[in-house]
Amino acid sequence: MKIKNNRGGVLAACMAVLTLMLSVVFTPSAFAVQTPGFVVSDIIVHGQTRDNNAKMTFNWAFEPSNGRAPASGEGFELEIPDRLEISGSSQTTQPIVYNGKNVGECVFGSKKISCTFNDGITEFSHKTDVKGSAELMVTASNAHTDAYTQTTIPFMLNGQVVQGSIPTGIAAKRAATYTESKFRKFSTPLGERNKSVPWSITFNPTLIARENPGVYAAPNGTDNITYTFTDTLGEGYDLANLEAWSLLYNGDANNPGAATRVLANSAGKAEEGFSMQVEGAGVVRTITITGPFAADTNYSISAPSKVVGDKARPGVEYTNSVLLNGTNQVASGTRSYEISSKVTITMKNGYGAVRALKYVKGSAAGAVPEDTVFPITLAYVLPNAKTAQEFADWGADKDPSIAADSNTGTVVLNVTAGRWVNYEYLFPTGTVLTIGENSPTVAGVEFGQPTFAPQTVTIENEVISEVKITNLAERQKADFKVKKTVTPVNAAGFTAPQNVTLQYICGIETGEVQVPTNGSEVTVGQFPVGMDCKVTGETGAEVAGFDLQPDLGTAVTITKDGANLAAVTNAYTQQTGTFKVKKTVVAHQNDTEFTAPKTVNFDYSCGTATGTVAVPTDGSEVEVGAFPVGTECKVTAESGEAVAGYEVAKQLGDTVTLAQGAASVVEVTNTYTRANASFTIEKQLAAGAPAAAATKEYSFDVACTLFNQNVVQKTVKVTGAATSEAIEAPQGSQCVVTEQDAEIPGYTHTKQINGGDFTLGQQGGKVTVINSYALNVGAFKVSKTVADAHNLTAGKEFEFNYSCTHPDMTLEGPAKAGKFSISAGAEHTVNNIPAGATCEVTETAADVAGADLATTGLGSVEIVKDETKNLAVTNTYTAWMASFDVVKELQGTAKDLPALQDKEFEVAYECTLGAYTKSGTVTVTAKTPAKVDEVRSGAKCVFTEKTAFDNPVGAVFNEANSTTTVTVTAGAKDTTTEVKLINDFSALGKVSLAKELVGTAADAAEVTGAEYEVVASWLDATGATKTETLKVKAGAPIALPELPVGTVVTLKENQPADTATVVWATPKFTADVVDALENMDDGTAVLTIPEGEYDDVTAVTLTNKADVAPVDVPVKPEVKADKNKLAATGSAGVTPLLFGAGILLVVGAGVFVAQRAAKRRS
Repeated sequence: MKIKNNRGGVLAACMAVLTLMLSVVFTPSAFAVQTPGFVVSDIIVHGQTRDNNAKMTFNWAFEPSNGRAPASGEGFELEIPDRLEISGSSQTTQPIVYNGKNVGECVFGSKKISCTFNDGITEFSHKTDVKGSAELMVTASNAHTDAYTQTTIPFMLNGQVVQGSIPTGIAAKRAATYTESKFRKFSTPLGERNKSVPWSITFNPTLIARENPGVYAAPNGTDNITYTFTDTLGEGYDLANLEAWSLLYNGDANNPGAATRVLANSAGKAEEGFSMQVEGAGVVRTITITGPFAADTNYSISAPSKVVGDKARPGVEYTNSVLLNGTNQVASGTRSYEISSKVTITMKNGYGAVRALKYVKGSAAGAVPEDTVFPITLAYVLPNAKTAQEFADWGADKDPSIAADSNTGTVVLNVTAGRWVNYEYLFPTGTVLTIGENSPTVAGVEFGQPTFAPQTVTIENEVISEVKITNLAERQKADFKVKKTVTPVNAAGFTAPQNVTLQYICGIETGEVQVPTNGSEVTVGQFPVGMDCKVTGETGAEVAGFDLQPDLGTAVTITKDGANLAAVTNAYTQQTGTFKVKKTVVAHQNDTEFTAPKTVNFDYSCGTATGTVAVPTDGSEVEVGAFPVGTECKVTAESGEAVAGYEVAKQLGDTVTLAQGAASVVEVTNTYTRANASFTIEKQLAAGAPAAAATKEYSFDVACTLFNQNVVQKTVKVTGAATSEAIEAPQGSQCVVTEQDAEIPGYTHTKQINGGDFTLGQQGGKVTVINSYALNVGAFKVSKTVADAHNLTAGKEFEFNYSCTHPDMTLEGPAKAGKFSISAGAEHTVNNIPAGATCEVTETAADVAGADLATTGLGSVEIVKDETKNLAVTNTYTAWMASFDVVKELQGTAKDLPALQDKEFEVAYECTLGAYTKSGTVTVTAKTPAKVDEVRSGAKCVFTEKTAFDNPVGAVFNEANSTTTVTVTAGAKDTTTEVKLINDFSALGKVSLAKELVGTAADAAEVTGAEYEVVASWLDATGATKTETLKVKAGAPIALPELPVGTVVTLKENQPADTATVVWATPKFTADVVDALENMDDGTAVLTIPEGEYDDVTAVTLTNKADVAPVDVPVKPEVKADKNKLAATGSAGVTPLLFGAGILLVVGAGVFVAQRAAKRRS
């Protein structure tokens, strides 16, 4: 770093600097305000000052117009503005040095800089341009938290205002925010005035639990958690005078800006359930803190550590490390500072100077004595290959050791840590200096290679070049060893383990090492000289059935050439145990009448052993005997403990399992108390008490004292008029019974307590408490009006519900809710409802099926004392009306006859619903339905067709297959229901029956003139068999009864009997309609009435063959005819005729069949 003598230099952080110059440099700033003899100008506060330090610079001068230099005792005082204060690291005293002479000093306080010249300035009284500059660190004052936005700020020079520049202003204090504090070690900055390093350890229990699951529990603010820390200091601390440590609360997520408060400290303070203990010696301390740590909360441990020499040393690095036990979390911190007083040496043109600052860092920095001198070598090379004698004007400003005839050489600058030291002689401009060091020897400390910043310097004209040298100081190291030995045990079954594992701690470093038990040494590792190492525990050393008494030894302080050996010895003893008992008697200290028995007897058992032992009641222990370790012993019974007039509560103690070493003691405690008596509290309710009083829970405070102490302090509760459970208290107790609030809202309450203050005697007693209640009541009534044009509600009772609530009481019974019914035009009153209640009245089951209901007047009513509020409720009913469509449907073979399609059918109906009736007649055709309107919904209607009508031509009504009566219920409001009546009509067919006679006797008179009987049978529409005997004569056809198409008729002739002259063949039936008749060849036929037009007649022919009865006559020779002749004669005329007739017959038959098929299809 280069500093010219005509400018203020840039300094290291946190230090104050004053520079004095005795040459003309600057003219005072226009902002300067002059005071007698002195001017301060160019005051600048650089950078932000809130929550951090900012550099401040200024120039000062003793005005040339004074014609002299300042005199001894003269000076100036610069006061800092209220919004700023000088940082602690800059609060120091700086000398004013000129040309190696001390000519004054400047004192930097927190709010003021005072500079005063001493007698040394007299030598320079002829100078008329004394001036200088200064640098220091300032920060924002906590007296102001708002922002300062102006760019100038007023200072006071010798009582007069002088403005300074603050380009960036001062930011407002930031609002507190919550961030989890990490586990870390830190300190605020040090300064020359620090007597200790203010170390702190920050932590957050929530974060610790999250980072170390299973090691430390999550905090909840209720359960205690214990944290243990191992803290190791570096060098340079006054270990014999460490200050008290403190546990601090530092805010939480809900209150991040909360004030810091002390919860506990190592001096014994314990607040809010927290405690703190600090143990240890030397550089290592174990800190244990316990308490109900809260979640999302920051805490810290304040650990101020006094330094050797009663003030922090400049240039020395102080170290501190802490381990969170049970984890591998280590936090370390370092802190140092430097004194940056810099002295300007008078320089002439063509020359420059150099100065150096020494830092010592490392764990052993504090062990380096403050007055240790570090020789800094300056190896120089003069510029331009010149020798020293060629710089004739160098003169007195040259180091005498520099050879006049040499171009190169080495000189030494001795420095101490933390302070800028000027090399007191000058070098010609252009001289190159190479910086080196001869590190000193300090006992127990090893120095590393120093570092230089920079290591090479080229001298500049009238410039002071700066060099910083840093040394790393570490403690010398040596081996730490352990060994393990076992004290022999001459007992059966004992064998020592061959190896054990020892745990150790050196500083904050922990570890473990396996060690044989034969006493051989094991090297653990190398550790710094002066560090304490200690064996903290071991595992694997247990031997079943024997007690282990390990001697882990004491801490070993590592020395360079010492043995550094920790010896651990394990002593084993066979385990035995002793069983003891003692008797404790407890009675009231003020009961002078009580005398305990002097001794009692205990029955005991230890394993299988039993016995009885007499024990005094003075609490002294009585040894029962020795038994094997692990034996369970207990007191099983006691006798001789009774004391007349007292009750005794015995506690025979716990079962103990004997352990080696300390005796296992069973303590039997007898507590004697005065015999109790009892009393009760009887609650009585005066006549007229409300129902709530009968179920109300009444509370009584019972207080009984004996010997000026509370023996009963309880609340007894009774529900309604009842007697409490027995309350017991020692006889002679003074008891007072009072009743808590027994008010019931809405009632006037009075109470009377009889015997509420009494002395409890042997016979006990009773306290009677009588409560009286008077209720303020009112009423409401409901009057009913019904508008019912259809008399739908005739005889109906209207039901009402009511529900009452009271803002101050719980209603019960009829006062709370109820129901009642009234008829139209009537009214009902509900009485005895507490005043102030609100009653909601609703009507239920008011609807009437098939009607609309509109209700007015329902709602709530406020009950007023001694008044009856009226609700006028009106129900208006409108009956639902529906309609019917009466539809005629035809079915059967004649359904399509035009005569049927247009035929009118008369239908009567009758509808009933309770007392309601409606009847009438409508006419309907198959084409046109009939309408029945204005029928009440729900009415049951019977529709009946009048069937006494004439059948149309060609059809017959089949009532059995018809639906002529329908019962239907009228539908919902404004709906139409279809009523369907179905008539079944069958088409009729005509049949004629003709008698045909053939045979040799066909012309006989007895044949042609006879009547022939034919029996016709069929099933009618009801399934009944109908039979009719018909008589027919040849040549005179008759008509069969007209029957429905499809009717199956069985025809049978009563065949005439043979006579002497005529013999009859089996009759045969034929019909002119194909497939209409089936001849059965037994004298019967089955006829199915065919479809067709009504006028069509199906012709049935009954053919009977009558032959002349044969006569026995002589046989005559047959005379053969001349066939050829006959054929010629007969066939000539007959054959053509027969052929033509056959053709006509076929054609006619085809036409007839086609016509019949067409008719049947239609």
